Amino acid sequence: MLARRPYKYLYAKLAPTCMPFAKNLLLDSQLRYGYLQIPKSACSTIKLSFLKNSIPEFNDSLSQKSLHDDQKHWITYGSSELHQTLERKKDALIPIYTVVRNPFTRVLSGYREKIELRKDSDKYILDLGLDLRSKISFDQFLDSLIDRPQISLDSHFQSQTVIISQQLMNTIKIGYMEDLELYLEHFIKSIFGQERNAIVEKRSPHVTGSSEIATLEKYYKSQTTIDKVLYIYRDDFTAFGYPHLIEESSRVPTKKNLCDQTKKIALHSIYRHPIIKLDLFLRRTLKV
Repeated sequence: MLARRPYKYLYAKLAPTCMPFAKNLLLDSQLRYGYLQIPKSACSTIKLSFLKNSIPEFNDSLSQKSLHDDQKHWITYGSSELHQTLERKKDALIPIYTVVRNPFTRVLSGYREKIELRKDSDKYILDLGLDLRSKISFDQFLDSLIDRPQISLDSHFQSQTVIISQQLMNTIKIGYMEDLELYLEHFIKSIFGQERNAIVEKRSPHVTGSSEIATLEKYYKSQTTIDKVLYIYRDDFTAFGYPHLIEESSRVPTKKNLCDQTKKIALHSIYRHPIIKLDLFLRRTLKV
């Protein structure tokens, strides 16, 4: 028992590093459902649609920043209420919904918004060790991702299987962004009842045109570039059944047993990392 104290301290220090993914999880204030945000996969549209169906009087004039940082309508990672609520509801299964996207278009969208167009802060460039003073090509950006552990990447560039893997203890339902309206309508009806007229509210503040064939052809000029993405996001291609061809990037995969397959791939992916192995060991040992 005495030996557990230093591990408690170590776990407290490591846990924020090991488990950054909880920041992507939003819980409905009434705990009817949760939404796992995967950046660059229509987060704004999905959040707005969920809120408009959850709260009839919801005001959709929220600014983009307010929508992203909203703690009024969601129980979020940054809220102390989240931990208290989960403790009270630890035996209840809360269905978690998420939407994935073709890795070719998702990583290109992340590159265009955060690196090429620099729509937000420079932190994304600095985090990857890239030079702020120079123009960074798509291939240079991909090269900076190749040798980095997925778990260390910002969630805009992180593998979707890694983000999802932290929520596997819940019932998670996965949809495809390539057929977003269909999946959103299905999600909303499964939460609020089949008789509900599902409201799908589109908002696209970060449009980069990355799903358009002309844009894809501009950035994916060589097989080498394509191969880099296939390697970096190999788990996503396998788990979600996305085609390896650029010209088929808009096609919706017909993956059977998507949730079970994703669990296997995601667990395999996440368990490779030594920090995660230590985290799991500490959780079993300390029962935290």
